[in-house]
Amino acid sequence: MELDIIKADLKDTYKELREKGYDPRESFNQILTKIEHLINELSLSLIKKENSMTLDEIKKLTSIVYKNVGEWVQAPKVIYNDILPAVIYDYPIENGNNPLSIECNDKYFINANGFSYSYSQYLSDSKIFHDSEVHRKIPIGYKVLCSYEKMVFIKNGNIIKSFEEIPEQVEGDHYSIMTTSEYLGERGYQNAPDLSLLDKSDYSKIKQWAICLSKGDKKGIYLVCKNNANIYWH
Repeated sequence: MELDIIKADLKDTYKELREKGYDPRESFNQILTKIEHLINELSLSLIKKENSMTLDEIKKLTSIVYKNVGEWVQAPKVIYNDILPAVIYDYPIENGNNPLSIECNDKYFINANGFSYSYSQYLSDSKIFHDSEVHRKIPIGYKVLCSYEKMVFIKNGNIIKSFEEIPEQVEGDHYSIMTTSEYLGERGYQNAPDLSLLDKSDYSKIKQWAICLSKGDKKGIYLVCKNNANIYWH
């Protein structure tokens, strides 16, 4: 299948969805679903020997499409909002505090393709891995479970809440930014901007970048946090 045909089809579909009243996030999610169906159809036709593509060619095509689809359909790179992202995992059950709520004083949370609630007591990667409640609430799958430690909340370029006075745990050597706004990545919108061009071990630079991003965002709340552990959850 010609790449130009795929590009034109996805662009037209996205435009039609927006004209029907779907917001950018909903429209892009439907585009991703369409891409998945396309790749599945190509893979099935390969098995049935109904096309001349090889498996490597399908993999290459998939990579190109996912990498460029946001630009092709002209989806906004950032959706600015102050709505707290959904908590996917009901852990810990006694809490109920959204990790991006500035009202919450608990310092730790988990992200495994979705957020847990915040919790107050630090858990090492070993304790998390052997915690039966974590396994029950966050089912094992093809994902990485990341535990985070909050550092500062930022809004409109200003620090509005800090956990810096609380000593950091020894585990972990790099930092991340989470936000209520949504940044477009290769696989859809995420509550985290791309930090691939930054030194993620440099806390001061990551914090300064969060301040810069928030200055142009009149809605979003930005949280700089330390990544204590990454656990392959499968």
